[in-house]
Amino acid sequence: MKACTTNTWFVYMLECENGSLYTGCTDDLARRFNEHRKGTGRSKYTRSFKPVRVAASWKIAGSKGSALRMERLIKGMDRKTKQALAHDPRKLRDIVPGISGSDIVSCATN
Repeated sequence: MKACTTNTWFVYMLECENGSLYTGCTDDLARRFNEHRKGTGRSKYTRSFKPVRVAASWKIAGSKGSALRMERLIKGMDRKTKQALAHDPRKLRDIVPGISGSDIVSCATN
């Protein structure tokens, strides 16, 4: 059986019950959010602090590596910057140098 490949990845921020923001990436945002809520995913953090909502998400065109780099950049940001992104995900293009419009297909806040 051939492995399923995708060229669309999501980088997302979850707001957790303790008010923190958790950042991750996936090729299926709805499935991954449900895994976080049920505590069935690999994330130890969201098993301890349940997510209450998807605070922001970005649909990334390209490879998984591109999404992982974006995730790593966001994880390295301070809380104030992450909160600004959760409030207005479009700011990612302004905050992260070298991000082109073609890298981010869409962004959303919930």
